[in-house]
Amino acid sequence: MLSDFASARNARLVNYCEPASNFMKIGILIAGLPPEVLGGAETQATETAVRLAARHEVRVFTRNATIPAALLARPGCAVVRRSRVRWRGLRFGFDLCGSLLCLWRHRQALDVLLAYQTVIDGLIAVIAARLWSIPTLVWVRSEVEFSFADSRQARLLSPWVFRHADAIAVQSALLRDALLAALRAAGHAALAAAVEAKIHVIANGVEVDKHVLPGDRRELLYVGRLATDKGVINLLEALRHCPALQLTIVGEGPQRAALEAAARGLANVHFAGRCAPAEIPAHMARAGILVLPSLRNEGLPNVLLEAMAGGLVVIASRNAGIPDLITDGESGLLVAPGDVAALAAALKRVSEDELLRLALRRRAREAVRRYAWPQVIEKLEQCLLKLVTARRP
Repeated sequence: MLSDFASARNARLVNYCEPASNFMKIGILIAGLPPEVLGGAETQATETAVRLAARHEVRVFTRNATIPAALLARPGCAVVRRSRVRWRGLRFGFDLCGSLLCLWRHRQALDVLLAYQTVIDGLIAVIAARLWSIPTLVWVRSEVEFSFADSRQARLLSPWVFRHADAIAVQSALLRDALLAALRAAGHAALAAAVEAKIHVIANGVEVDKHVLPGDRRELLYVGRLATDKGVINLLEALRHCPALQLTIVGEGPQRAALEAAARGLANVHFAGRCAPAEIPAHMARAGILVLPSLRNEGLPNVLLEAMAGGLVVIASRNAGIPDLITDGESGLLVAPGDVAALAAALKRVSEDELLRLALRRRAREAVRRYAWPQVIEKLEQCLLKLVTARRP
């Protein structure tokens, strides 16, 4: 695939009438990719690579053994496996060293690096930038990456990455403000000022017009990892006050057994288990209301973007970048994280009011258009090109 880059590049320049000076050789660092890892960052990184490869030369550096079909079929895009060690105790060190070795081998073919998440990919990219003068954009994906009080890794490594990255991206203005506030609270006032000068708000992207709107439905849907910070246990408690509503839970995770135990006696709850990304639209088409009751550690959740683009009513917790996406009472309903009574009230309100459901669906579709992929990719390209231009002679 790498041998096809030159001809692919010429075709892209002709097709887009783009000056050669705007063409970039972009390296993307992302630890995992679908279908092995189904997180939001991994899904977004895959789609971003596909779209950037329409104009540029893209190399994706990952631990994955399996290459997503979308990347395998995309001219101008190559996937490089950087580490094969899977044992937790050894993976960090081997991944760090193996990734730097991969980047050294490809250093002459890279104009810029885009790293998803501060550690470990941002750390690798920043070290590579200092060794071989490759400009680097580190894309912070959630609050946990700067939760200095809760995470030893964030406390020890994230400030160094933020200091030495050429640019930093976050998914929403609220996450930007939270990052700057966390740095100041941790005693990094000078670093906060430096970060503020180089931080960019670049949202997740979504396909807006490919979805078929479902009819007016009241079935509930949760899609995500089954972990404590997702707050699914609170959703189950809220369902006890709404016995007429049906809930499907799509996803897998360490809390599944505990959640199934908590759902005993609830005939209106169904666990669908792990689903491939291609199966999620079918679940959404059968539902009417998507609920995301997360407690913390969200960025700008893909599942909310997809649901809003698909015409579902959305109910979510008011945390991280979610209030930047949803205006309470207009494009969805927001509740305080962990507030079971408020969540139950929101479920009852939206399930009993057909006019409200129709209004929320319509406004959600309108609101999500500003996150359409063409706008997101254009903003990302401008940011990367600015870094590259600053380094070019």
